[in-house]
Amino acid sequence: MKHRTRYDQTVALEEDSDLFDLIQRIYSLHCNANEELNLSPLRISEAVHIWQELDDWEQAEPEITDEDGNLHESYKFSLFIWAYIIVHPTEVGGEKVQDAFHYAISNISEVEAYDMVPLVVIPLFFSGLVAIRPVDRDLVNEQYERVMSYTEHGNLSRSRHIVRLSWENYDNGVERSWDWRKWHDSSSADS
Repeated sequence: MKHRTRYDQTVALEEDSDLFDLIQRIYSLHCNANEELNLSPLRISEAVHIWQELDDWEQAEPEITDEDGNLHESYKFSLFIWAYIIVHPTEVGGEKVQDAFHYAISNISEVEAYDMVPLVVIPLFFSGLVAIRPVDRDLVNEQYERVMSYTEHGNLSRSRHIVRLSWENYDNGVERSWDWRKWHDSSSADS
């Protein structure tokens, strides 16, 4: 049996991994940004540090497979997307975000090993939130279908539902159409 690098299911999001740390920091940035009317210089500085770390983030093992590399790249691009749209919430259709989307979705589609396909859910989610063109949405739907054929994880359907709501919000001109945290916060307040 081939040894997997940091993307082994039991290792992918361990609390002491670089990936877990980056996700946690971007989530914190997202929470803090939602509490501020205008993004503070501190939050912008945090985002810049995160982008630099993403740019410098290397895989743990020098001898990795192409699939490991594709998974790694899909995380880098999708986490960049998440951090970028927090700082630039109206730039979903911007060139940087859309380029990152295409790189991420291309890498996601290249991950085919049975034990690795379920690990693309996080990059697929963040990439999917910024799919604004019908052809790109078709690519995202295709990848969700593919991942669903590999796993029955309950959060996968929820993830896909949120992505589709973001598309609907974008099409209806909703500001920050990608921001599922705001929807949750506002729907909780309405109940």
